[in-house]
Amino acid sequence: LGGGVFWLVGMRLTNVLKAIHHAAEQMRRGDYQSRIAIEREDELGRLAMAFNLMAARIETDHRVQFEREQNILFTLNSIAEGVIAIDNDARISQINPVAAELIGGDPEQYRGRLLEESLRLLDPISGQPLVAPILTALREGETLRHPKAMKLVDSEDGHHPIVATAAPVLNAENQVVGAIMVFRDNTEEQKQQLILRRNQEQFNAAEQVAEMGSWSRDLQSGELHWSKGLYRIVGIDESDLNPSIEKFAHRLSTTDRAQLFNAAEKARAGVDTPLLTLTLASDHGPRQLDVRFEAFYDEQ
Repeated sequence: LGGGVFWLVGMRLTNVLKAIHHAAEQMRRGDYQSRIAIEREDELGRLAMAFNLMAARIETDHRVQFEREQNILFTLNSIAEGVIAIDNDARISQINPVAAELIGGDPEQYRGRLLEESLRLLDPISGQPLVAPILTALREGETLRHPKAMKLVDSEDGHHPIVATAAPVLNAENQVVGAIMVFRDNTEEQKQQLILRRNQEQFNAAEQVAEMGSWSRDLQSGELHWSKGLYRIVGIDESDLNPSIEKFAHRLSTTDRAQLFNAAEKARAGVDTPLLTLTLASDHGPRQLDVRFEAFYDEQ
């Protein structure tokens, strides 16, 4: 009888342990809803209950983590710029469709790959290979705040001018556990800059032919810009990086100076100003100038 009792108790103990092992194996395979049926109120029953509570917490944590990752993916996929994230081993952990399309391919084919096998960057002037800013952020643990210009080489050896910033990813203990890089294709921006540069060159040539000059002043920032033509008229070298209305007015008579400042204040207040005829003292003798102010308004 004693042997039968021990056999029965041992079998029940073995069955509970087998159930716990089976449930643990199911969780290891990703089934976080696996639970143990509790049919006892002794120590084995309490063990099964503790396992179920632990499994419920793991399931909740996994669901929260999954939802967080889905939110991150949604955000990445919604960003109009390219985004690449790497782990501590410099393997790509996240890449959004914009970045994958620019490199050439689908996001899934890049996840898990070493960054250096997937991303090729060149110096825009020398054409020499560059270390990706994201690797610098990972190794040095510093944020690269100023956008850096470079060329990205896609999977078909096409070149794309880009600007990029990068930052390390830190855990709760302030340790670097990865890095992230945000970049954009600035092909159109470069085209616009080329158009602006050509327009400026044409404007400078027109001023020289017409013997004209101009200045503009941002009333919010106070920044003042002189055209090349105005430098020539006033007789100040373009190396002077601090042009001002005062430097222009200094070469006028007291009467003309008063008219100049009065017209400037009226223009600033939005009042139309008449054409002024002023006499400027230059290095080449007195010069008679026609001066007019005009205010320009932004959307506000």
